[in-house]
Amino acid sequence: MGSPYGSNYPNLLQDKMIRVVLKTGGMIVVTLPELFELLGKNGVSSYVGLQSHQEEAFHVFLSQLGTIALNRNGNQNPVMPTSFWYEALLNIVEPHGLDAWALVNPDKEKPAFMQPPLRGNLLKRLKPVEKYPDAADFLDVLITAKNHDLKIGRATSAHLDTWMFSLINNQTTNGFSGRDNYGISRMNGGYGNRPIVETVRSLEPGQRWQDAVRRLLNYRQELLQKDYGFQDRGKALLWLEPWDGEHALSLNELDPYYIEICRAYRLEDENGRIVALFSPSKSRRINAEQLKGVVGDPWLPIERSKKDPQALTYSSNGIGANDLRRILFEDQLSLSPLQQPDPRWKEEDSVYLLVSVLVRGQGRTDGYYSRLLPIPRPVRRILFGRREVLRNKRDILAHLSKTGIEMAGVMETKVLRFAIFSYLQAREKDLSFKRDAHNAWWSNHVAETFRTKWEDHFFDWLWRAADTAPNDEELGNEGKEKLEKLWAEWLRDFALESLRESISKLPIADGRRYKSIVVAERLFYARLYHEFPQLKKKESKDILPEEVTVSDPGN
Repeated sequence: MGSPYGSNYPNLLQDKMIRVVLKTGGMIVVTLPELFELLGKNGVSSYVGLQSHQEEAFHVFLSQLGTIALNRNGNQNPVMPTSFWYEALLNIVEPHGLDAWALVNPDKEKPAFMQPPLRGNLLKRLKPVEKYPDAADFLDVLITAKNHDLKIGRATSAHLDTWMFSLINNQTTNGFSGRDNYGISRMNGGYGNRPIVETVRSLEPGQRWQDAVRRLLNYRQELLQKDYGFQDRGKALLWLEPWDGEHALSLNELDPYYIEICRAYRLEDENGRIVALFSPSKSRRINAEQLKGVVGDPWLPIERSKKDPQALTYSSNGIGANDLRRILFEDQLSLSPLQQPDPRWKEEDSVYLLVSVLVRGQGRTDGYYSRLLPIPRPVRRILFGRREVLRNKRDILAHLSKTGIEMAGVMETKVLRFAIFSYLQAREKDLSFKRDAHNAWWSNHVAETFRTKWEDHFFDWLWRAADTAPNDEELGNEGKEKLEKLWAEWLRDFALESLRESISKLPIADGRRYKSIVVAERLFYARLYHEFPQLKKKESKDILPEEVTVSDPGN
């Protein structure tokens, strides 16, 4: 049986394969040029085949591609018709023509979409991927040790856009996955990750894309002047470049917004069924390992707290309040214009900080995290305003934010932790913090619950500083002390809630339950007043569960 495609394989420029939900309602299927026109009209609500962990990679891809196409065609306006985008996208892949946009190209020595022309051993060693060659999501970066977080291999007979999304996500976000499976240049090390950090005024795909493209166009010249060695007409779409698996590209050959590939994948038509082929490489596609991910990625802040600059990386703990705080106040981080509002935005526009990351471990996925932080208008003026008085107020707010994080750490480790271990051990003195079972309960339940409580309210508290001195006046010492006391009170309440919940859940022998509760309560307040003397006053809070009474016998 021959291929149903004949000689015309699915092509992003000519064939409608991207399923789009419109803001006006209903779903349509569009070509890539038609999608760019829709984005320019802000007509896209969502994408049918796009999974949540793929959304940011697709946004970044579209933003980079749109910027490259506009720049190469001498245009600064992302709001353009389909005809423009068709010609512009065809122009930037010359001399390869439509081959470069084909999802399948039987000639493996020519490019296909996000699939490089293969040479030498890469071509010789090409074979179907293991287990699920016909499952588009097997190409994705979600790796789970027991294949249970998200079932791999479920997308057999997948829609064409599912293959497209998986290729983009894999080639632009993947890390090291064992011998001869190298990762991207835009992360710190093979087991790192690629956070996407962007200040946005809208989560609508079209408006967000337009805003990103305009800022990228403005930032381009600055990137060209930095020490990366980028070229104005450098290699931009790296799936066009032949690859033998042994020779790597250098940054000084590339466009600032190069769209990279990290693996030698090829899709093939097998009697009307698309299957994926793979060939292991002996080298990285880009020779930049020594830069530790510092390669000019506008979405990726640079970590300055280490000996050498390196790309920001998140752990399996995800994105916490302190991580957001560091970005907002550039605390030992270097940011790009994408982490700031565009000066052309209206003052009344809502502004948000959006941070997302897929955290990878060795042979597993440690979780996909996404945080959206609204930035109120008064705070926006303080964070991004240029007047001297606003900069002074920003410094005060930055210091207050750091103090708030430190206070939460003290409440967790010096107050709540002592009370929990006192409850588990039914004593106040000579507590042991080395018991594995107790530490497991503490880390996985109590500490995590407490952090969630205070982190959910941290910025609500911090923004009060802007309300306290709304007319650009200084926030005096008295004002700071009041805010710090307020935060201490909130932390106390969150800690008490966590302690109450723990007492009702933590396993403990009934014979010593009452004693454990009493010593935990006593130690909680003793530690609280020692660490937070501003809270010391007569209190009669009773944390005993309702089912426990003072007259319980035998204790």
